[in-house]
Amino acid sequence: GLCEQIAELLKLMLDPETLTVKIEKCEFVDLFYDKFLGRIVEVIGSDKAINAKEGTRHVPASTLGLIVDLMCFLVTNHAYRVKYFTLRTSLVGKVLQVVRRPERWLACAAVRFLRTCVGTKDDFYVRYLTKNNLLEPIMSCFFENGDRYNLLNSAILELIDFIRRENLKGLISHLMSHFSHRFEDVHYVDTFQQLRIRHEQHTHQEDNPAAAGGGSDGGGSTAASGPASNENNGRGPPMHRRTFSFDMDGKAIGPSGKPLASGA
Repeated sequence: GLCEQIAELLKLMLDPETLTVKIEKCEFVDLFYDKFLGRIVEVIGSDKAINAKEGTRHVPASTLGLIVDLMCFLVTNHAYRVKYFTLRTSLVGKVLQVVRRPERWLACAAVRFLRTCVGTKDDFYVRYLTKNNLLEPIMSCFFENGDRYNLLNSAILELIDFIRRENLKGLISHLMSHFSHRFEDVHYVDTFQQLRIRHEQHTHQEDNPAAAGGGSDGGGSTAASGPASNENNGRGPPMHRRTFSFDMDGKAIGPSGKPLASGA
């Protein structure tokens, strides 16, 4: 349909692999983030099935799915820009609202979006997700799903297992501190038992620092503040890729070291 064609066209126009003219590319990305991305995301909150009080229209589930898919694309390909947009507009929380729809495949789409953020293994997302308790909507879906073995169940279990395997300490600690009492009721898989073991290993290392091996105490990589970025594969102009970094609280910092304004 038309919406599908528009979504694919947007991804083509925003794909670092296909945009080679640096100035034009930078201008278009500026225009997209400043003028249009916010309007696209607000479609989610305007849906009456998601926001009964303030919703103004009925948004087709297929349209919401396309929006989530586009957000996954941006997280994967636009490292710095999408992080700054997230800080300004609470992007992640707005996208996760789709779990309120009755269509369970949209809940799976929300899990895929969260998995995309976590899959970057970027300290920014680890800290942002824990600080804003953004695992809660997904975990609520998991517990509401019960012991039914379906795609939603499998997607969430894979997300949890990825967090454990990649040893994302911040997310592991957050999951255990907020949901461990619920994990005790899940017996048909050992995912949460393995997560608990990993958390206990972290606790033991913190209590016995001399016995702990090397490694970072952070939740993920430090890619948020480093020069490397998957955005433009390093081909974009320096101002586009290194305009700002992020502090330990997930706040944007300009080149001078001063915090950037948080307003839209």
